[in-house]
Amino acid sequence: PSPLWNDPRATVNSFGILDASIGLEFRLGNGTEAQLLAFGKNITDEVFYNFSAPVANLWNMSGVSQRRQFGVQFGFNF
Repeated sequence: PSPLWNDPRATVNSFGILDASIGLEFRLGNGTEAQLLAFGKNITDEVFYNFSAPVANLWNMSGVSQRRQFGVQFGFNF
């Protein structure tokens, strides 16, 4: 088997993140609805590796978590 399988350099520690959202729905008539959603992702601003992969036994490629994000989304159904 390849030495790249189960390589300990590809181990990512466990992590926890806090996401939350709250939404409202409005009926506008004629079957039309509007939605308003406020959300937060990674609210506690945790920094962690979300993946790790050794590349050809030469180096290790890793991805870092996205930082804290807040946003608002608005939509219609008709």
